[in-house]
Amino acid sequence: MKRTAAQGGGEDEAQVTSDEVRCFEAAILLVLEASHGLRPADLARLVADACALLGATSTELLLVDSDQRVLVPLSDPKREHHAVEGSAAGQAYRRTEVLRLDGDPSTLWLPLLDGFDRVGVMVVQVPSPSPALVRRFAALATLVSELIVAKSAYTDLFTVVRRLQPMALAAEMAWNVLPPLTFVSDQVSVAGILKPAYDVAGDAFDYSIDAEVAHVALVDAMGHGLEASRMSSVAITTYRNCRRAGDDLHTTFDTIDRVIAEVFGDHRYVTGQFGRLELATGRLSWLNAGHPLPLHVRGDKVLGQLPCAPTAPAGWQGQRGPVAEVDLQPGDDVLLFTDGVVDGRSPEGVPFGVERLGDLLVRSTSARLSPPETVRRLCHDVFRHRGDELEDDATMLLLRWGRPPP
Repeated sequence: MKRTAAQGGGEDEAQVTSDEVRCFEAAILLVLEASHGLRPADLARLVADACALLGATSTELLLVDSDQRVLVPLSDPKREHHAVEGSAAGQAYRRTEVLRLDGDPSTLWLPLLDGFDRVGVMVVQVPSPSPALVRRFAALATLVSELIVAKSAYTDLFTVVRRLQPMALAAEMAWNVLPPLTFVSDQVSVAGILKPAYDVAGDAFDYSIDAEVAHVALVDAMGHGLEASRMSSVAITTYRNCRRAGDDLHTTFDTIDRVIAEVFGDHRYVTGQFGRLELATGRLSWLNAGHPLPLHVRGDKVLGQLPCAPTAPAGWQGQRGPVAEVDLQPGDDVLLFTDGVVDGRSPEGVPFGVERLGDLLVRSTSARLSPPETVRRLCHDVFRHRGDELEDDATMLLLRWGRPPP
């Protein structure tokens, strides 16, 4: 038997029986009606019941772990995990596409997506699924994903399942300040990642997609541990407050600069990058305060690091450079990253470096990987280069404007 990507279409909807349509409506209504008073612990059973209405003989929900390396069974986290690299479930997760293995019964691996933010995979066994039925299972998987995300605000159940080791207190604080890791639309895509997942402290990012502008920020607080995590949390919270007040980049940075100095003293600092992308024109305006310069990639070519006059890190209340501007073309990628990405050395002492980062980013864009899969692979490449040890946080935020030409 061979695993294949499930193909949509190819079937006359008129041939779908009224019974199949009623079963699909019943499955959707079952989930929607039960969701209002649903205990999070009962979610797996509810999904199994809904899938059974569509003919499934078994259903399993897999959640991706905090490090995005394995997929963990929600119903029993002690059962076998599925590797993101090298398993059918992992392939569905990486490619965000439905995978099927024909047999008796057939198996479907359906990505669980909240928008384009990858939650995990739903695995369903069903006898001889038609293309129309596969699409119905995919629609149900989308509803399940959004239910998992919504219920996560009321329970630790899903968070605990995703953790394969204890989370440091500083990392707990860092993760709590983050937005969703991924946003994708026709106009703009944003994807971020932090490493090490269980011990990150000091790095953080944020973004907001408004009607006409995409706002992005990446910060790296001095040091490591709880104090660094507190500084980055204060920096991001101040950034959000200024952004929501309509402040421009200079005013925003001046406020962050002053707040960090007032709260933590002039011996502490936060480096950062703060940008505004005009969605209609592709004009990116940004300010750089002590960070490595972002990489600019177009198609299969690294155009280089975006130049920007330096601004002193927040907290020093020192030199402030002008806001830089660049006009992007559709499909252009801009990668913001902290120094922990490029400064780390292999066991032989070889630095990862900007050139290697750019080469790997081009490979990902040439392979037309999605933004979240691109940053996931890049961060794991950094981790492997260091012999699976990170001496400093490694954080990336990938910004893509529009879609590349065909």
